[in-house]
Amino acid sequence: MYKNLTINSKLLIIFLSALVFFAGLFFYSQKNYSTDVAALFNNRIKDAEATLEHLEKRDVNMLSALLKTISNDKTFKTALSRKDRKLLYKHGTELFKEFKKNYGIDHFDFHFPGGTNFARFHAEDFHGDHIKRATLEKARKSGKVVSAMEAGTTAFALRALTPVYEDKTLIGFIELGMNIDHFLEILKSSTGDDYALVVEKTHLDKDWWTLIRDRAGKTSNWNKMNSHVIIAQTSTSDLAQRCFTEENIDVIESKPSYIKNLKFLEAGLACGGFPLNSLFSTDEHIGELIVIMNLNKEVATLNRSNSIITASIFGSLLFIAIALIIIRKSIASPVGKLVKAAQKISEGEFTYQVRITSNSDISKIAIAMNEMGQRLKMYYEKMEEMVQEKTKEVVITNNALVSANSELREAYNTLENQTKDLELVNEELKGLERLKTEFLQTVSHELRSPLTPILGYLELMKDGDLGEFSKTQSDVIKEMFICGKNLQMVLDELLEAASIQAGRLFLDFIKIDLITLINDTIRDIKRYTDEVNMTITMTAPEPPLIIIGDDRKLHQIFTHIMRNAVKFNKKAGKIDIIVKNHIENVEIIITDTGIGIPEDKLEKIFEGFYQVDSSASRHHEGVGLGLFLVKKLIDTHYGEISVKSTEGKGTSVTVLLPKQQRTDSLN
Repeated sequence: MYKNLTINSKLLIIFLSALVFFAGLFFYSQKNYSTDVAALFNNRIKDAEATLEHLEKRDVNMLSALLKTISNDKTFKTALSRKDRKLLYKHGTELFKEFKKNYGIDHFDFHFPGGTNFARFHAEDFHGDHIKRATLEKARKSGKVVSAMEAGTTAFALRALTPVYEDKTLIGFIELGMNIDHFLEILKSSTGDDYALVVEKTHLDKDWWTLIRDRAGKTSNWNKMNSHVIIAQTSTSDLAQRCFTEENIDVIESKPSYIKNLKFLEAGLACGGFPLNSLFSTDEHIGELIVIMNLNKEVATLNRSNSIITASIFGSLLFIAIALIIIRKSIASPVGKLVKAAQKISEGEFTYQVRITSNSDISKIAIAMNEMGQRLKMYYEKMEEMVQEKTKEVVITNNALVSANSELREAYNTLENQTKDLELVNEELKGLERLKTEFLQTVSHELRSPLTPILGYLELMKDGDLGEFSKTQSDVIKEMFICGKNLQMVLDELLEAASIQAGRLFLDFIKIDLITLINDTIRDIKRYTDEVNMTITMTAPEPPLIIIGDDRKLHQIFTHIMRNAVKFNKKAGKIDIIVKNHIENVEIIITDTGIGIPEDKLEKIFEGFYQVDSSASRHHEGVGLGLFLVKKLIDTHYGEISVKSTEGKGTSVTVLLPKQQRTDSLN
């Protein structure tokens, strides 16, 4: 059916098809734009949530450490036991001032065992009320230090309580607390965004809240919303008034959300937030953290990409339309006349004339057709003359082909220009990749800075240098230390990956006894195998087995491989290590009896951030950088790595390392 259509009909079908295609492409790009903005916002929300959690954990550790010192003070115990408030204030007033100045602590309270308040250093004339907070109840039941971010009658504070005993008898509780308003300032200084902290009214006391606001010289905002109160905010701008509303709070009350119904993006901003729940029960809702996020850079990037796509779409449509108009005018219409003339001549009307006034190549064909009609008429009379005319027609056709070739060259030049545009887009993508690498380096460094002293304190506590602990406390401290070391390893992997991506990986090649290095690695890994009754054996030549390499990186390679063999092994499983000494290289084979790797996932295990178990409920820690780093480090040693695995039966990793490296790499 399509073959029987006229040229004009075919051109119309081509144009309409192109119009439908590019319209669909345009609407698809607009839809993706909105989706991309939401994804950018949600990623930043997760970062803010993680930062808030980090700040909370940091201050909890600080409060817990101070509480431990205070609870061991004999004077405080005596004052609480004797109910001597005067002695308590005399001994603790200067200490409270020091806490407030150095640590931002604004609550220093003592409570009796039944929950009645004995003394408040921040409000010495207010005592004797009954405390019903969950932290106090938790401390009473557990007999241990309890910390939580918790709403009180006048504020949203971070609290830490410890029970105090005298001769194994509970004589009361000591509480330290700090308002978390400063968290918002820290978040704003690190991100440039504006925040509001919102609490449900059920957690506050209206009269106390109004009194506290009045003492601070602020008007009460209790009646601005039906169910919530803003207790702290970093901005009171018009955009803040539009974002910090109860309608928006209802949207983010159950999960982190991006408020799509606000047209903030015209200013490069976005509104949203995430809920805050009790530390003791995820079902107990306390309030929300709302954020006005600055997405100027990200939105600008998306707008540039969107503009390029839109311009390309409309440019292509305009080009097709102009091309079709030109084709119709210069080709379709004259060809129609030629078709009609051909039909007339085929019917025997040799004198029929085609009238085309343009100077195009088709007009030459029309002239040739008119001449052909005349010559057909004289066919029998002038056979040789007709042959000569046919030769002229071939020459005319050849000229037309030469002209068509020129048009093809112009089309090729257009395509070449479009290729250059794509190269520019590719350069922008490379720039984004560099930004991602710099972000990884910055975040990893910032996380390592507080982690180092934390691990130091935990190690001192684990080794008993900070005093004796119960067996349960020692077990908890050891578990915290192991978790901290695991976090440190993840940060090291992130930094290593970022350095590799940025091309800043430097190796120190020296002579190494490989057998000794592997034995050291086995000794380090034994603490993991002993915990699960796992055996590890090695078959190797007698040391030394000398190779040239970076000892720290090689130790890192075998640590990653052996830890995977332990982590994905079965309880009471086995790990066998075989070292083979060849003429030019050394072969190391590490085999385990673990869970194995599915065959369809083997080819992806060396990709960055890839994990075989990628479900939300996976049982093994890590971010999927271990084997990626192993592969990169082996490549820098001009070595090879291969993996064979049977699901459910185990995995075998083979590493080939050359004994010598390039001489210009040696120290």
